[in-house]
Amino acid sequence: MRYALNYKEVLRKNFSRCAHCYDKYANIQHLAAGELLKELPAEGIKNILEIGCGTGGYTLLLREKFEAAEIKAVDISGEMIAVARQKFGAAKITFVVADAEEMAIADRFDLVTSNAAFQWFEN
Repeated sequence: MRYALNYKEVLRKNFSRCAHCYDKYANIQHLAAGELLKELPAEGIKNILEIGCGTGGYTLLLREKFEAAEIKAVDISGEMIAVARQKFGAAKITFVVADAEEMAIADRFDLVTSNAAFQWFEN
């Protein structure tokens, strides 16, 4: 089922509008991220693609667990990415503003992960 052409734009605008206060109300997302992290392997992960990184809550947990890994964190909202970037200094994280369903992925990853983003996908 294809959504109306403006579905993703509405989604982007809604998340962008709430980016500054998202962490304050994302209790379920934080709990889910902790549980998801428990299911990941303890080692052997060098390249991570995180889809729907939002303000970087799960990204922070990934960074702590996989200290040496390169992380590419993608979100459809530039404002969410801006909040996430503020949480990280020179950590090996590349933030990308993109629709993960539409972006070209040329890199190879040991782990492709997401916390509470796939429900927003069209396909």
